[in-house]
Amino acid sequence: MDALNQGTPTYPRTYNQGTAGDAKSSGNLGFLSGQNAKAGVSIEKISGESVPKNGLRISTNSKQDGLISDSAEKSAANHNSGKVDYNLYSNNCTAAAVNVVNSSGAGITIANSAMTVKPNSWIKEVKDDSKAVSREEDKK
Repeated sequence: MDALNQGTPTYPRTYNQGTAGDAKSSGNLGFLSGQNAKAGVSIEKISGESVPKNGLRISTNSKQDGLISDSAEKSAANHNSGKVDYNLYSNNCTAAAVNVVNSSGAGITIANSAMTVKPNSWIKEVKDDSKAVSREEDKK
């Protein structure tokens, strides 16, 4: 995503969220049972027009880019500071990325089924459903 303002880089980037440690108890069983774990987020530059394999690209304008980029930076700060935990069911990598866009104020809403915990399955669902990504301007 490209950034518009606030000194944020203006090159394509990926947002990656995941666990930064074991669930508070029980290891993998803890994850599967829905226990929270420390989360971590990285935002990394990607080259040119490339999208990660099986990635999803959503068309945006420069203002939306800035809003989404700012939202991603805030999300990363909250995850990396421990204010937000990873949870396989309620705040997994798919949910965190969708929340970045949905809470950005960019006028874009992306559907996210609570039943989908595997990113590649979710990406396929969104690509297959023309109504999975909605925009405020489409509702007018």
